[in-house]
Amino acid sequence: HKLDETMRTIAMYDIARGMQFLHSRQIIHRDLKSLNVLLDKMDITKICDFGFSRKANKEDVLTQNIGTPHWMAPELLNAENGYDNKIDVYAYGIVCWELLTGQLPYAGLESTQIIAMVLMNDMRPQFPSNVSAQLKTFISDCWARDPKMRPTFNTNRSKIKERRYFN
Repeated sequence: HKLDETMRTIAMYDIARGMQFLHSRQIIHRDLKSLNVLLDKMDITKICDFGFSRKANKEDVLTQNIGTPHWMAPELLNAENGYDNKIDVYAYGIVCWELLTGQLPYAGLESTQIIAMVLMNDMRPQFPSNVSAQLKTFISDCWARDPKMRPTFNTNRSKIKERRYFN
């Protein structure tokens, strides 16, 4: 169902909180997407589908290309150099964009087109004109090309708490 601004903010916060919990236990979801986020009868957001999840220490080099291209970070699309839990932050940025727009990312494009455009052209979904600069920055930071530049979920939670993104 369509979420109002308050519910979108709460959902963004709840997802960040759930992902922070997973990352604190060295678990990478690897397939975070809107289809794997549920809203229960009490309007509480739940993350589901842990089929691709993996426990990984910081020393582990993960190279398996897994997930759904619409939500996959560039380093996961080209996984030979390895990736870490920041792939979940990238996917979270896409999910936040979906919450904001009510649309699926890259609608009408085939998986191969998405992969090529994200890897070669650094493509990301477009923001509607009515989105605040603050919220654009919040989401864009999550889907930064360089994983080291992406915030942690703890940082994302703090940013959501500090500001009201949906005014």
